Amino acid sequence: MKITILGNSVALRVRPPENQPENKNYTYWLREKLDPSTTIENISLGATTITNWLKMSDQVINCFPNIYIIHVGVVDSTIREVPLWFYRLSNRKVDNILTKFFKLIYRGVFSKIRAPLSKLRGSRSWVSLKRFEKSYDHLFSMILKDTNAKIIAMPINLANNRVEKQLPGTIKSQKKFNEAIQKVVNKHSQTIVDLDDLRSDQHYPDGVHFNKSGHEIVANKLVSIINEI
Repeated sequence: MKITILGNSVALRVRPPENQPENKNYTYWLREKLDPSTTIENISLGATTITNWLKMSDQVINCFPNIYIIHVGVVDSTIREVPLWFYRLSNRKVDNILTKFFKLIYRGVFSKIRAPLSKLRGSRSWVSLKRFEKSYDHLFSMILKDTNAKIIAMPINLANNRVEKQLPGTIKSQKKFNEAIQKVVNKHSQTIVDLDDLRSDQHYPDGVHFNKSGHEIVANKLVSIINEI
């Protein structure tokens, strides 16, 4: 069996990071808990939206696994203080004058007034709910048509008070996006992981990324689902 995970940094990072060899995300745990003959590849990339994954559709399809684990949505749904293009420019790894300028403005000014800026922008996320649902549905349709694989969807971790205070309206937005995810999953008769029992203070302390314990719990839930497929 082959499993491909596609998502954003939530599918990659452990927060807070542990010292090696204890810095284990759920990909690592799956490799420990599933049959040794199972191949697991994690092609997730930080700060990727559903739109980014549709643009990489050939790469997604070319994996040809038995199961896809789709872990997207938090980048799309979170209320933002700056447009996506501004964020991309200020976080480019290219070292030039333009990047340095945007990085200075963002880190020196904008990052310190995130709440008022997000309200000034109209409490908007980088991807609209309508566009997200349409694109998420398109991704499911494409995968099911071209690979015949099964899909396991991961919901969005709801922000904690720290994130909500910095970016007001995020929890409300994320709940709506989770409803869209559930709607698409139901439409295509696929599976979604129930993470309602996870708590931010215990399992994703930064309000976004799982800690080591959170990753292991997610892996256990995935193993139960995978063994039934």
